[in-house]
This record gives sequence, structure tokens and C-alpha cells, in this order.
Amino acid sequence: MWPTDAECKKAQRFREDLNIEQNRLSDLLARLRSVCLMALRTDVDEAGKSCLESNCLQDDLQLIAIIDDLLMKALSDARREADALRVQQQKQIRELGKH
Repeated sequence: MWPTDAECKKAQRFREDLNIEQNRLSDLLARLRSVCLMALRTDVDEAGKSCLESNCLQDDLQLIAIIDDLLMKALSDARREADALRVQQQKQIRELGKH
């Protein structure tokens, strides 16, 4: 039993939709890898070494780990900055209280 013309058209639409989604996801992953690569190049550890490896962004699990590390570092930096601002604010309040 051969598929009908309507079934063939439906299957073709599904293939086209699948191809569109694959291209969209591939584009999103490429953009995400590009952003991570840029962030890794600007992120230098205390020893002055970048954590970038030549193929570190090709593996999806490693990409997720890198994104997690970058987000945790950003959160830690933001907390440290907020703490420093809080200390500075308290110093200024004490200085104003002395006058």
C-alpha cells in the first residue's frame, strides 16, 4: 500500500519543519559557543592563564559546565562587589556620624 498524496505532503512538511528546527538549534548553539568563547578569553585565572582549551566548546556537557562556571563566577563577583559597597557605605555613615 503506497502512501497517499496527502500523507506524502504531510511527511514532507514534517521533514521541512524538522530541518528548520535543526538549523535554528544549530544556530543557537553556535551563538552560545561564541559567547562562551568570548567570555573564556576574557576570563583569566589568578595565575594569568585562560581556562580555554582548543576544543572545549565542542562537547555539550563541557559547554554546560563552562556556562555553569561562568555564571557561578559572575555571581561570586557580584556578591563580592556588593559586600565591598556595603563596607564602603558603612564607613561613610560612620564618618558622617563623627562630624
